[in-house]
This record gives sequence, C-alpha cells and structure tokens, in this order.
Amino acid sequence: MAKNHDLKTVVIDHIAIDYFYIREKNDINGNPRYRVYIIDPETPTIYETIIKTYEGLIKDHVKMFVEGVKR
Repeated sequence: MAKNHDLKTVVIDHIAIDYFYIREKNDINGNPRYRVYIIDPETPTIYETIIKTYEGLIKDHVKMFVEGVKR
C-alpha cells in the first residue's frame, strides 16, 4: 500500500520549495521531533533532516535549512 504525504510549499527568492514531514517520537527531554524531507526543484535530490521544534515552526526551519544549503 502506498503512503500519502501532505506536500507543503515555501517560497524562497521566488523559487517554490516543496517539503513534507513525518512526526517522530519525542526526544529524551520530551521535545517534539520531525523528520523533514525537502525536495530540490533544480536537481533530482531530496534532503532529509531531523528538526526538534513545534509543528507550526517547521516552515521557518525549512527556510533556514535551504538558505544554508544554497551557500
């Protein structure tokens, strides 16, 4: 059976970056963790990272991650 993920989009420098995330179990201190998959629009690459944050702040972390990779 195929898995479906809710694809999100963030716009950085007029480029649409698609990403989706999966909730992981909490870390040792009880903070929420998410496994985030960021799809590169220019190459056939998917970046995977684990972010310790609240769900509402994932978009900001994706922006910071993409800007760090572009350098």
